Amino acid sequence: MTTEPIPSDVADRIQKTFRRRAIIDDSLIEVSNSTNTIYLDGNVDSWTARDAADDAAWKAPGVDNVVDRLEVVI
Repeated sequence: MTTEPIPSDVADRIQKTFRRRAIIDDSLIEVSNSTNTIYLDGNVDSWTARDAADDAAWKAPGVDNVVDRLEVVI
């Protein structure tokens, strides 16, 4: 568990990371947070994209938990 506070713009930071990674279509993923938990909702077109989205969320400052509710739609 981290003691680092989660920045108020953490969802925006994660979305920007998605845009930098060509494999993730950020328009299909909604990022939200409650305290130090990040929620990922939406669709991705591969398991690789899902893993990349999870990875980006976990690397955000102050994140203790990621709830991945992404659906892989091929």
